[in-house]
Amino acid sequence: MLNSGEANYIVPRGDGVGDPIILDISAVIRAESRLRDVATVNKHNAAELLAIYNEHWLTLHRNVSLLTYERNKADEASKRAYAEAILDCTEDAVKRRGHLKTSQDLRDALATINADVVAARDRLNEIKAVLDYLVGKRQAFENAYNAVKKLVSNNELPPERLNYGNQETKQPPPLVDKFGDDDVDFKAGEAVSSNVANGFDEPSYGRR
Repeated sequence: MLNSGEANYIVPRGDGVGDPIILDISAVIRAESRLRDVATVNKHNAAELLAIYNEHWLTLHRNVSLLTYERNKADEASKRAYAEAILDCTEDAVKRRGHLKTSQDLRDALATINADVVAARDRLNEIKAVLDYLVGKRQAFENAYNAVKKLVSNNELPPERLNYGNQETKQPPPLVDKFGDDDVDFKAGEAVSSNVANGFDEPSYGRR
């Protein structure tokens, strides 16, 4: 069932006929790293996250639909194999196993260990295992999509966060005057007063 890491799966057909299904979910595995971005979603990346979550939900949904079909076929194949095994559990077959008299329990036991029944149930279990795994991943992307969509619909998204130094903030930090008393003062009001005091005309913007 498992092939080359956790991103590739070889899944048998439900009825055991034909080539197996090869699922490559490496893109989905990589996209899972974006699920945590729900915690820091903002107006800048909300649309991108919705697109990513929706894209990989659709990929997983296609695979889930395919495996659901194969699981149903495997379930029917398992039931048919068991029914045929039960029909083959005649009194002579039971005696060949060392029992003098047949019973329902003995017939069930013989049918359960029948090679065709075991193979059919193994296929069913393999398909179920991968199917459950993908259903869980699909649900994770659906939850993330709905969380971001709710924030967008309720207009609750924060603005884009900017990084200044090692701190994350919504607004840039206030300007700090790093100059001493003997340096130039960049405060507009005090600069004008200083010019007037030293005999300079106060600029008249717009005057002719």
